[in-house]
Amino acid sequence: MICQNCGGTYTSQRQHGRYCSNGCKKSAARGRADRNKRDAQGSVTKGRFARTCAYCGKEYRSASPRGRYCSNACKQAAYRVRKEKVKA
Repeated sequence: MICQNCGGTYTSQRQHGRYCSNGCKKSAARGRADRNKRDAQGSVTKGRFARTCAYCGKEYRSASPRGRYCSNACKQAAYRVRKEKVKA
């Protein structure tokens, strides 16, 4: 069999083994986690949504189709405005 991480050949008792060792298995998992983290941080724009901030009107990219605000500061400011309207 051929290891999917390092490309080396190995023998396995399991019919569907993918990795030659636990080290290769963990290394592959770390690589996947790193790729997912980079994707979530916006280095890859696939799956990102162009949005307009509901508070300041600035255009930004959101990881979620439900995102409303460009930053936590705008989200907090909008909350304070809503809270004042309820008091009045």
